[in-house]
Amino acid sequence: MSDAGQRGILEALPIAVGLHPRAKTALWTYVNPAMCALLGYPDPAEILGRPWVTLLDPAELTRVQQRQADLLAGGSLGLNLTRWTRRDGTLVPVEVSAALVDFEGQQSILVVGRDLTERTQLQGRLALADRMASLGTLAAGVAHEINNPLSYVMLSLELIATELAALPVEAVGDRIRRLAEVIEGAHKGTERIRQIVRSLRAFSRADEERRVRVDVRSVLDLSVEITKNQIQHRARLSKSYGDVPDVVADEARLGQVFINLLVNAAQAIPEGHADDNEIAVLTRTDDAGAVVVEVRDSGQGIPASVLPRVFDPFFSTKEIGEGTGLGLAICHGIVSALGGEIAATSAPGGPTVFRVTLPAAGPRAVAEVEAPTPRLDRGPAGRRGRALVIDDDPMVALACQMALEGEHDVITSPSGKDALARISRGERFDAIVCDLLMPEITGMELSSELERLAPDQARRIVFMTGGAFTPAARAFLEGLSSPPIEKPFTAERLLTAVRRVAGET
Repeated sequence: MSDAGQRGILEALPIAVGLHPRAKTALWTYVNPAMCALLGYPDPAEILGRPWVTLLDPAELTRVQQRQADLLAGGSLGLNLTRWTRRDGTLVPVEVSAALVDFEGQQSILVVGRDLTERTQLQGRLALADRMASLGTLAAGVAHEINNPLSYVMLSLELIATELAALPVEAVGDRIRRLAEVIEGAHKGTERIRQIVRSLRAFSRADEERRVRVDVRSVLDLSVEITKNQIQHRARLSKSYGDVPDVVADEARLGQVFINLLVNAAQAIPEGHADDNEIAVLTRTDDAGAVVVEVRDSGQGIPASVLPRVFDPFFSTKEIGEGTGLGLAICHGIVSALGGEIAATSAPGGPTVFRVTLPAAGPRAVAEVEAPTPRLDRGPAGRRGRALVIDDDPMVALACQMALEGEHDVITSPSGKDALARISRGERFDAIVCDLLMPEITGMELSSELERLAPDQARRIVFMTGGAFTPAARAFLEGLSSPPIEKPFTAERLLTAVRRVAGET
């Protein structure tokens, strides 16, 4: 083939091709347009005549020179992953192969490079997505572990505050008043932790989808709680919640949509000058009665050329490590599966608005309408009940005992096995407060055994849980006639649940 024919073929190739003589300090004698584009050189003359090693990542120089020596010694070279230096100094990952060829009457080394940028980005995003999934599982576990200590801290603070409030005014000095204020502040702090833990547990759930009636405003508030730290250093947050009907959705997945939109809004605004920027969240109904949720930010805006692609999988304008390119695609899938729509409007300079439209849930069935809780008669005035608290965490059991002992004689038990032995021996209780997941015998197993041995006692159980992770545990809780109390809980919540079962005849 003629020299012109060889050049014609190389010019037309879509992959980078360059040639240089086999000498160690050889200069580039040919590069095709694809190589110029890959390295960011508008004119091939900027590359030609330069030593071939100048285009290498300096860190790769020794290794690549050794490979060239192997090639010149007659060895065969497979594909090699390396990095080349672009005109602007950035590095580009390439897959390189090389061979000895005759080109225009001179034995040369033919270098062929394939740009791996997209593949590297894809691998990085998939790895990040996998790490995020692992973090979700970890967050659920952390939330569960926090709930036990948080339960007894909250209950203890609440009981101390109640005792202080009951002191006669004349007996309370300034130091006691200040102590009461400190305790009140600590209790507010634990309440904030409780909200964060609840949000983590709700949105890190990795179980099957469960669609129920959901108030989008409640899910939005939980989403804001989780993303507050990212937002507060970048913008003011404003909320404008119009009255909207419920929607039918999985709370965790809907929360995933709102969290992603809030994080994206925050990341569109540089840190600092938070008072000058705003992220607004609003709810309303449209003319068709559908529920509309909007997340608006005062960031840089999205260019018109990019806007149509924001919901495409793996499309991202963020740097590697800052996003997977999957977030908005996943949001689109979740919203579409609910029969809704998600859209974005923006322009350079902002604002950017992401709008989620969801069909409203139908009217509640009669069985779904919550009837007022009747006032329960616990028997003759002054009658104290007898309560059993079962929890493998002694501090939780003690806090529950302190919360209940004003109305009941309370016995604590460290395990389901011990509690079962007590009841098998004939002990009876007006109420049994039982942790769901415990070693040896779980709350579920205890309930099953009591159904067989003492059905009247099985009906007295109030379950408490810090999070049910197994499908069996979730199915069990859904089958209960009364909902469990979720850790951490208030003393009033515990007392209300115990009064309910203790008042049953």
